Amino acid sequence: MLQVQTPSFRHIMPLHHQQAHAREIMVNENPGLHLVWYYERIFVKPIPAYFYSKAFWEYLKQADDNVYRASVGFMRSYYYLIQYEIDFEEACKRRLIPLKPDKHYPTYEEFHDFIYPFSRVNDDHVSRRFHYGELRLTRINRTAFLFRRRLAYFHIYPQWGSFLAHILAPIITVFAVFSVVLNSMQVGLAALDMGPGHEDSGWPAFIAVSVYFPVAVIIFIALIIAIATVGISVMGVTDLIHGNNVRRRKKRGDRSAGEKSHGMI
Repeated sequence: MLQVQTPSFRHIMPLHHQQAHAREIMVNENPGLHLVWYYERIFVKPIPAYFYSKAFWEYLKQADDNVYRASVGFMRSYYYLIQYEIDFEEACKRRLIPLKPDKHYPTYEEFHDFIYPFSRVNDDHVSRRFHYGELRLTRINRTAFLFRRRLAYFHIYPQWGSFLAHILAPIITVFAVFSVVLNSMQVGLAALDMGPGHEDSGWPAFIAVSVYFPVAVIIFIALIIAIATVGISVMGVTDLIHGNNVRRRKKRGDRSAGEKSHGMI
């Protein structure tokens, strides 16, 4: 999934420069959304307060190497997010930087001394996610749909109408292109028919394509309509089955039933 992104961990703009691109910084505790952007917004996970603890890092390195590598990559991303004092002030304002044990924010100099060692970490010491910087959500969603058999990685607008609008947009574009091609063929055939000696015009290949191409377009449109109809039906039936399953599990006393906090509605 990450192959669709720029393979550079330096591909991260400082907080103040995010605003120059008209992006709203969305604070979100989901680590999977850290530095994922969608048009005018970018998600940023705050630094946990226990990351200040040296004992925590020593324990984590021994307990779970994968989590340790992800945490190191996460902190390295903050070195590029907070490049200037104005970025530091914005991070404090949005509570991206945790308070110290004395309930005060660190000074800019203190935070710089804390974050600077992470800038010297290379890709061999971080998880693969943090070999990359900012990730475009639209590309990730399409990749999840095509290769992971998921409707999307994360739904900004968890409604079927929004999902179908994104699917239909490229299809409508293809139809528009086909329409232009068909109209051009119609004009070309009309011109040949009106010209002298059109029977021996020397354009047999063009005439043959003009005859069969509309048939291919009609078949393509019919397939799209059939797939869309089946897809919408499957979506509706899936929601119905899922809802009924959750209700049955709740009646049986299953406390985990319906615990999914987000998705398509």
